[in-house]
Amino acid sequence: MPLPGNAVPRHGRALPAQPPPAHDGAMHITTPVALVTGGARGIGHEVTRQLAAADCVVYAGVRDPERAADTIAALA
Repeated sequence: MPLPGNAVPRHGRALPAQPPPAHDGAMHITTPVALVTGGARGIGHEVTRQLAAADCVVYAGVRDPERAADTIAALA
């Protein structure tokens, strides 16, 4: 028997479909962990900076170790 909407079976019962949360255009972070690719240059650096300023744990993917060190120093 198919489940209605986005209901998920758990323990043999179907849960009612949940509407998506309202989006007001602001960045709301529920889990304060982020992975940013290109985190040492350009847009990636700015995203890394803003997430760190929002008290997120940020993992930045960086190819150049010297740029990584510069980014870490700038965020400290």
